[in-house]
Amino acid sequence: MSIQQAVAQDMLWRMLLPQAFAVLPFGMVAAFYFKAASTQLQEQVYLYVNLVDVGCSLVSFVLSAFIGEMSQPERLGRKTVLVYLAVVDSLPIAALHLTQNYRLFLVVRFTAAFIGAQMPNFAAIAVINSWITDWATPDQKISLNAKLMGALFGLFAVSPLLGAGLSFAGCSMTNLLYLTAALKLLHPLFLLLVFPNTQATELAAQRNRCETPAALSSTGPLKARDVTRRSAFSMQRVVGAWKYLAHWHPKVLLITCISATVGKGFQKNLPLYLTKELGANPATLNTSIGISSLVTLLLQWYVVPWHSRLPGSSSNIWILLGTVAEFGHILVIAGSRSLAPVLAASWLQALAATTDPVLTSAVSRCSNIQKTSGVEDPGADQGLILGSLTGLKTLCSCGGPLIMTALLHITSPQKSFVVLALLMCPALMVAIQLYFESKHMDNPWESEYNGLRKTMVQGKEHTV
Repeated sequence: MSIQQAVAQDMLWRMLLPQAFAVLPFGMVAAFYFKAASTQLQEQVYLYVNLVDVGCSLVSFVLSAFIGEMSQPERLGRKTVLVYLAVVDSLPIAALHLTQNYRLFLVVRFTAAFIGAQMPNFAAIAVINSWITDWATPDQKISLNAKLMGALFGLFAVSPLLGAGLSFAGCSMTNLLYLTAALKLLHPLFLLLVFPNTQATELAAQRNRCETPAALSSTGPLKARDVTRRSAFSMQRVVGAWKYLAHWHPKVLLITCISATVGKGFQKNLPLYLTKELGANPATLNTSIGISSLVTLLLQWYVVPWHSRLPGSSSNIWILLGTVAEFGHILVIAGSRSLAPVLAASWLQALAATTDPVLTSAVSRCSNIQKTSGVEDPGADQGLILGSLTGLKTLCSCGGPLIMTALLHITSPQKSFVVLALLMCPALMVAIQLYFESKHMDNPWESEYNGLRKTMVQGKEHTV
């Protein structure tokens, strides 16, 4: 085993172990969430759930870039921010699991969003993605981001089985809710005990990149900067990060925004639709979740990393396959009048999930320009860049539930899903364009990186 493989394996389990306690508490009782929403909210279920989700997304849009910036190693650090987010994420879960009152859950969820809580917390995922860029090489990033996504979906596949097993053994739903609330408290504890701090991450970067301590301290990605010289966080810096993304990654931004809009509207309403319109019971929902999660685990943990190591391979194929799968999955659901086609098409959701880690890796690959060119890199602050991308993603995700809420008031759920599928068409066309572009260049993302580096160096020489 090489040094790079040893470092990657060590950092990987330190990243994934705490995440198990973020996923299990929800996955073990996921069917209860949907049943409680349908039973307690009845005819208003789509309206209330979508409006609260939109409100939380708007709040997250404002906070995500700030959270990402605060996670920078020279500020609070990745670990401190992740522990904080794990604590505040426990509040809405505790409210529902201890009271079984879904209306109270919606109130607490919306209120807690103002202090960073989300379900799921994409700001926390962005912090983890930024942490990966702190120590991983460009070749490792797609593999690690894919494994992170695959592990999360794998946990979603296992957790309903654990919940069903405990129920079969005689554990009541009330006791199961209490147990999962207690498990959620282990999430911040394991982050505190296991997740690497800034110093440990810096040492891992040194070993992984085979750098000497002197070289790392002078040019490394985690070099502590003079905090007094560092500009304060402001919306101007966030807008600068958005301009950076729009200028250097316009296609990534377009696909990300459309996928977030359509995906959130679809995924938020699919379980409610299956429960309310097609009469799905908890076992059926768990089966659907289990199938898609297991296929996602296989794709993200094995297939995507294997493909990324092939000579001449292009990650753009996963962007194309993911957007096609999202488009096809929505159309299958829209045309289904029974649960059998829904279960048969569960694997499409898994294929659609391959897009996100590839897009994130494309953005994070431009994080090393400052080190190689000696000029100030607008993409060096990966916490701010990926946090801003997450903020835009959550802002766009507001559109999906709003569109579905409006459509469900004027037409049937099936026709509403067809409209969502049609909204995917621009992303599908851009994905096709990206795929064919990759046929004519070895690595379009690295070409984008080299173009940015060349432009910045020329600008520096011109200034001098």
